[in-house]
Amino acid sequence: MQNKTQDFMIKGNIFNIIRCSLNDGYGIRTVVYFKGCNLRCKWCHNPEGLTAKRQIMFYAHKCINCGRCINICPKLCHKMDNGMHIINFKNCILCGKCVEICPDNALQLMGKEYLAEELLAEINKDKAYYFETGGVTFSGGECLLQIDFLQEILYLCKEKGINTALETAISVPWENIERILPLVDMFIVDLKIMDSEIHKKYIGKDNFLILENIKKLSYEHNNIRIRIPLIPQINDNDDNLTKSCEFINSIGSGIKEIELLKYNNLAESKYKAIDIPYTVFSKESQNDIDYKKKKDICRTILNNNIKVI
Repeated sequence: MQNKTQDFMIKGNIFNIIRCSLNDGYGIRTVVYFKGCNLRCKWCHNPEGLTAKRQIMFYAHKCINCGRCINICPKLCHKMDNGMHIINFKNCILCGKCVEICPDNALQLMGKEYLAEELLAEINKDKAYYFETGGVTFSGGECLLQIDFLQEILYLCKEKGINTALETAISVPWENIERILPLVDMFIVDLKIMDSEIHKKYIGKDNFLILENIKKLSYEHNNIRIRIPLIPQINDNDDNLTKSCEFINSIGSGIKEIELLKYNNLAESKYKAIDIPYTVFSKESQNDIDYKKKKDICRTILNNNIKVI
């Protein structure tokens, strides 16, 4: 096992902690979301994790127009206009005073700094629920961008016997991944689009580094799940799925599972809450028949030792 990071005062920027998740690795898991991402997927489900900076989220449907935020804001960012609560996000200094006084959680401050020991204390609250298969999953954003803090919290979790998993787009220098390899029990890695130009159009970067890192990881780690979010008209076609599976067959044996995720629009309210545009790719998810066909395509192509879930 690697030595601990020497800078014990380094802090991680976390925007959410979800408890008792059943969808982010094996068993019951605590999911810790790291703030900041270097990709810009048009369908991102955690837009509040894109920027590394703290930010205010405003859920208008929760607001009761009590006016408390108007009276306490030092920069006069809040006002009422014809019964509507309007926020001037440009003037906001992120002091959090409006969040603290909001009675219905309509205002939320995304981004909190933790020392590794402080975050471990939060994770430990759920340890009784992990049993043999559960544990903690670090997600984002992109957790591998905060590599020093990630290495430290992973080390502390392993010291406590807590199973660890990473959800990552893996678009980072290989050195970042290599540093934490012995500390991670499971990698859950996104493989979104095989065509480099289409990847760049919808994600903001080409896929060269991602494919190289997946290839390297497949030889260095023995418990990897590849996750493909199915985006209608973008990557859920037979050609992309076929090429994805052929690529997986051509590399190392560390990939054990492929997970296909149905498309949904559940994140739309988050985009409204941080005042950024939302892209709708479809009004509906893939139906069960089409979803099964896509799984069957993968099962037909993939090696027998790789499970489609």
